Amino acid sequence: MRHENGRKAGRRPFAALCAALALVLTAVAALPAFAAQSASVEIAFTAEEGSVVTVSGEEKLPDTAEVSVGAEESGSFTFTYDAPGKYEYAISNGRETYDVYVTAYYEGETLVAVAAVYKEGSSEKSAQIDFERTPKPTPTPTAEMTPTPTVRLTPTPTVRLTPTSAVPPRAPQTGDASNAGIYLGSAAAAFLAACAIAAKRRA
Repeated sequence: MRHENGRKAGRRPFAALCAALALVLTAVAALPAFAAQSASVEIAFTAEEGSVVTVSGEEKLPDTAEVSVGAEESGSFTFTYDAPGKYEYAISNGRETYDVYVTAYYEGETLVAVAAVYKEGSSEKSAQIDFERTPKPTPTPTAEMTPTPTVRLTPTPTVRLTPTSAVPPRAPQTGDASNAGIYLGSAAAAFLAACAIAAKRRA
């Protein structure tokens, strides 16, 4: 009898342990499958074309931790989480830095992630990451060349000179005839005086 009572007493703790284990397994099976979920958050930024933006942190970094900014002057980093936690990152373009704080948590049965962005040294939350860009020079307006008007030369009319009729020889004037007579008279008188002198010398 004593052996039988001992066997029954030894079976009771084992049966109680099995019952407790069954309850635990049932409770675990009833829990939501949280571990199978994941949550992502995208951090977008704008930066100057040609610059390089990097992200640094201790864990859960994105697959691409460096972005070369193209002509669109924008980019982003995507962070993915599979469990609740708090994470800190720094996103920089080499001249400016933004601090990013991400919190992953369950909202009901859904894992979600939210981010808060602060410019380094500021306590005010930033709506977005907007790196300063170098002002681009204002293009100088190109002077429009006004075409030079074509000057058309009007030919000068040829002036044809009409030959002037020959001028008839001037007719002797009355004064000219009187002068001729005086000259002839003086010459005749001189001739006569010479002849008289010559006759006297002969006589």
